[in-house]
Amino acid sequence: ELPDALAKQYPLQGCALYVLQQKQSRLPHTPLLALRSKRDDTWFWLDKNPPAALIEPLQIAYQALPANIVALQHQSHGTGVYFDERGDQQLLESLKQQLADINAVAQ
Repeated sequence: ELPDALAKQYPLQGCALYVLQQKQSRLPHTPLLALRSKRDDTWFWLDKNPPAALIEPLQIAYQALPANIVALQHQSHGTGVYFDERGDQQLLESLKQQLADINAVAQ
């Protein structure tokens, strides 16, 4: 759950969480939440960062995501995106591939 100040900027309750599962990950078992900055379109992690070796590769993978993806949640079983469900089937297929690419970084 987001702190109140961030919840106003990132209304995730109106989004669906789509998760692409993976068998193993170098990410911790506790969820990591990444948010897209409203100011400069960069990504940052809330509360704690992933392992140092994964920060740059994850940042690069995040930049390929569509603008309507405002947050990602990483867990040991896969990566999820908070998605407002705007777009067509082609966007969903592309998003699935992008999540697979992000999961590959974390393996």
